[in-house]
Amino acid sequence: MNKLKLFLAAVLLSVTTTFSFATNDALLSNNPSTNSDLRSEINDLFDNLDVEALAIEGEEKITIEFIVTDDSKILVTKTSNKRLDDTVKYLLNYKTVSTENIKKNEKYILPIILKK
Repeated sequence: MNKLKLFLAAVLLSVTTTFSFATNDALLSNNPSTNSDLRSEINDLFDNLDVEALAIEGEEKITIEFIVTDDSKILVTKTSNKRLDDTVKYLLNYKTVSTENIKKNEKYILPIILKK
């Protein structure tokens, strides 16, 4: 029985460690000022969005996966909201960002909340 408990504890620890490493790799960069600057630029692009026209009730949470190309353009690869996928891609795809020290051609994940 003790061996089973020890084995289950080891499996649980390895799974937890694997998930924590997988999540940390996909977040924005490790530089907080770069994160803030990139977030601000993307937020500015969302300011042009007409939330009323999208018929959003309350708030809508979206997770956006994207890369920044070598020429500093955003390329959205995936969103968590199929209904707003085309809208998000239209707003962000191929828009140039001026934030310095961005890791190019690496996946970024950014949660966004749209409020009415």
